[in-house]
Amino acid sequence: EFVNIFSVELLKLKDYNVTSIKSKLQLLKSRFIGSDFTALEVMIKDIIQSSKLDKKIQSNSHDPRIHSSIISHLYWPELSESKFNLPKYVESGLKQYESLYEQEKKGRKLVLHPSLGSVSVTVEFKDRVLTLDVPPDKAAVLFLLQELPENMEIKLGLVCMRLQMPLKLAMECLTFWVKNNVLIQTGLNCYKIKEESK
Repeated sequence: EFVNIFSVELLKLKDYNVTSIKSKLQLLKSRFIGSDFTALEVMIKDIIQSSKLDKKIQSNSHDPRIHSSIISHLYWPELSESKFNLPKYVESGLKQYESLYEQEKKGRKLVLHPSLGSVSVTVEFKDRVLTLDVPPDKAAVLFLLQELPENMEIKLGLVCMRLQMPLKLAMECLTFWVKNNVLIQTGLNCYKIKEESK
């Protein structure tokens, strides 16, 4: 149970700062004396080591926007992820990161889980600017909207087809952007960009 809770918190970190999570672990140790917290200790250590390794990789990277948490799969819970297409420039940045990792850690292979990440996005409209940290699936839909002709109606089927995204996930993403005032629903499974907030 604790492993699942800690894994979510650790993977949400953007700055690799594990201080508050270490404090929570110390509190657990004081309350549950004699319990084995090895997995949690390894998970925290993974994030600390990820920070050091990421700095080395970033010194050779052409895309400073991509960062990663490199985890020991034996100690972390199984990570569920969704499959969908990312923008080509994101895919190429991930491939470069993977290559730089393999140069740094000879004989090791990096298995990427891009759907578990976080993306900082800024969306500019006629009357407002929206800045959010969103999961990659939501960002992929947003990037797709940028590629479409202006004022084009966005259909659920188009999102599924272009992003190779499961229907349920595509619907969740479109609903997310409606709730955040980026899209308006114009009909059954049809959407349009909401340029003005009025």
